[in-house]
Amino acid sequence: MIEPDLTDSAILEELGERLRNFRLDLNFSQTELAREAKISLNTIIRMESGLSTQLSNLLKVLRALDQLPILEILVPLHYSEDQISKEQKSAEGLKEESKGKIRRRASKKRSPKEKHYPWG
Repeated sequence: MIEPDLTDSAILEELGERLRNFRLDLNFSQTELAREAKISLNTIIRMESGLSTQLSNLLKVLRALDQLPILEILVPLHYSEDQISKEQKSAEGLKEESKGKIRRRASKKRSPKEKHYPWG
């Protein structure tokens, strides 16, 4: 299971293992998947070993496995009013959205005001 306290390396290893298992469930060899995804066999081996690779390679593999729609879950387009809990609505940053405005950028983190005078 992927937990927030895992390192990036541990998460990549877990994703690589899941990708390998999914490929095997579909009875694809690494060579067949590489050919279908139009990437090198070495890239498939790297991905399944939990090594870093380009995000575009993941997209090609997901497309070859007919799993590209899974990205809608990973990065949703926009949450509807029903999907956002009352606690989340009151959180800073979502206030604009509840007024009917669509956020265009993230706001800066506010820190306590410090009086700093360079002249001493």
